[in-house]
Amino acid sequence: MNVLSWLIALPLYLGAVIAVGCAGYMLVRLRSRLAKVGAITLFGISEVMFVYALEICVADPTAKEWFNRLQIIGFIVIPVAWMVFILRFTGFAVWINQRVIIGLTFFPALLVVLASTNKLHHLVISDPVLVGGADGFVLTYTYGIFGVIYIFYLILILGASLLLLLRMTLEARPFYQQQGIALLMGPATCVLAIFLVTSGMNPIAPYSPIPYIFAIDSLLAAWGVFSLRVGDILPVARERVFDEMLDGVIIIDRHKRVVDLNRAAAKQLQVEEDVSLGQELRKVAPMLASQIDLSPSSEGKDQSVELGNGAHPYHFNVRTSFWIDSEGQLTSCQIWLRDITPLKQVEDSLRLALHETETLRQAGLALAAELDLDQVLERVLRFLQQAVPYDRAQVLLEEGGAIRVRALHGVMLPSTEEGLARRLKNYLLIQQMHHNPETICVSVVVEHHPQAALLPMDARSFLAVPLLMNQRFIGCLVLESFKMGRYTSAEQLLVEAFASQAAISIQNAYLFQRVREQAITDPLTGVYNRRYFMETVNHEIGLARKQGRELAMILIDLDHFKWVNDTFGHVAGDQVLVRISQAARAQIRTSDVCCRYGGEEFAILLPDSDISAALQVADRLREDINLARVQTRKGEVAVTASIGVASLDDRILNVEDLLHQADLALYAAKEGGRNCVRFIHSNSTAKNG
Repeated sequence: MNVLSWLIALPLYLGAVIAVGCAGYMLVRLRSRLAKVGAITLFGISEVMFVYALEICVADPTAKEWFNRLQIIGFIVIPVAWMVFILRFTGFAVWINQRVIIGLTFFPALLVVLASTNKLHHLVISDPVLVGGADGFVLTYTYGIFGVIYIFYLILILGASLLLLLRMTLEARPFYQQQGIALLMGPATCVLAIFLVTSGMNPIAPYSPIPYIFAIDSLLAAWGVFSLRVGDILPVARERVFDEMLDGVIIIDRHKRVVDLNRAAAKQLQVEEDVSLGQELRKVAPMLASQIDLSPSSEGKDQSVELGNGAHPYHFNVRTSFWIDSEGQLTSCQIWLRDITPLKQVEDSLRLALHETETLRQAGLALAAELDLDQVLERVLRFLQQAVPYDRAQVLLEEGGAIRVRALHGVMLPSTEEGLARRLKNYLLIQQMHHNPETICVSVVVEHHPQAALLPMDARSFLAVPLLMNQRFIGCLVLESFKMGRYTSAEQLLVEAFASQAAISIQNAYLFQRVREQAITDPLTGVYNRRYFMETVNHEIGLARKQGRELAMILIDLDHFKWVNDTFGHVAGDQVLVRISQAARAQIRTSDVCCRYGGEEFAILLPDSDISAALQVADRLREDINLARVQTRKGEVAVTASIGVASLDDRILNVEDLLHQADLALYAAKEGGRNCVRFIHSNSTAKNG
């Protein structure tokens, strides 16, 4: 072992560390099935690099041979895990079943058996030979017949993954195309390494190029995971939303085979997710298949099914939707299962209250069809009043460690909403529910009852029902009545059943809101992205034309930003962009829209603002940018900005015209020496701000 050995092996050690770091991040932070199998692939790659590096560094031929054999572990794991990862990533998870896994692992398993007895038959490799290398002696060998077969097996796996990734990349949107390209580089470089090894054209002979290619693949994996969010935004975001929904969802193809189902559906049907994929629905869930109509005419219609045997069957509300391809052919059907067993139980126990239970059922269906949180809460209070009359009701949700009023209805107390939120937060009853989430009912029948002191000022009956998500308190429904003795055990049961439906819809709305926010915001700066901005500008131009309102736009370009990246680094450049976005948001109103328009360009839309007001905002923003300082490891960074302003007039017909005017003004600011504001009327030349 010498210094040169360590230098030659250093890229492999670094690559192994990077691969393990990426794998650990995927396991700990992402926690999806896709992330787990991706982490296994990276662990296999890191094992090959690390063990080969040890083989280079040790001087004993016996130890070199032992480390050489140890690399087989990685070469067994990598192709199987990689192929499963690609099938999940490209949307072909339905192919992953027991037979496919056995087929993928057959050759690797056979390799283990033959490698352990290789000295008897030499089917895998010939006897290793020590040849001279830059750092001493290197172990080399030639492949036996099974070694050649295994190489063809690897080429088949890599080729199949290349084709699947190429198809996905060509059909995907631009952002996901970047993910596909990053993943394509992995199998492409491995095919190159195999070609170099088998063709005798290895440029680093006698060393194997495969572990060094794996080191490059580790860097590509880090780029994909941490920069392009592979395993996070594309499949994982879908898996989290899909699997965390409390409604069961089953997707079947045109042959009525189960393509996918979420955890809720697997639990409701009492089946295993992976075993069910690829099976016909009538085999997976015979009772469900026999009770529902799967013809296209059933789309959007409510169907009721009863599952389970015995004295306590489970009742579900079922809806179907169908997907049609561009040629008008039916491709798949989506089945939604909502557990309405609590509703049925309430209906059975309250036969004399048929109107209330019917209202409750209709409320559940209406809430299931809504994903906007404000609309969900509004429907909660509206349907709740039909089921259980009240004089005042609130929906309180736990946000940021505090219980806040998110929706209210009825006769208001003589105080502000903020004051009401503080008062409700400090209620002894609400605090008690937060720590012990059970229904609280105070419905006194005499005016001077001891519990009357616990009621709000003008209420005579009080009913608070917790909203629970997986037994976790997320808020509560509060009903108040001016009538004494208003809430009985019957109303309490009804509101509790309603609260369980409301909690599901609130959680689904939260999940939808989270995904939507990710889709319309820039992940670095937190302002809106260009796509959302363009849609908003189109909408605002239409409103301004229709209502005769003013409209202005500000276009900002940071001066010499490339110099900042080149001098201080891209991390410092990102810090500058974040600081500028903060300055922009501090200068605009809540009704204004700020977006990251390009790399170092920002755009601001100012509804109901004329050119004079827009120029004032632009100049204040220019001064803020000029005074802003960002501290970095290499020193203090200061930037200036050139700003162009445009306003809506009769000559501007659409968003492209408005952007063109702002861009002309920005160009004039650049030509005018930078660090200034310019605007251009659509029928005039540039003017100073």
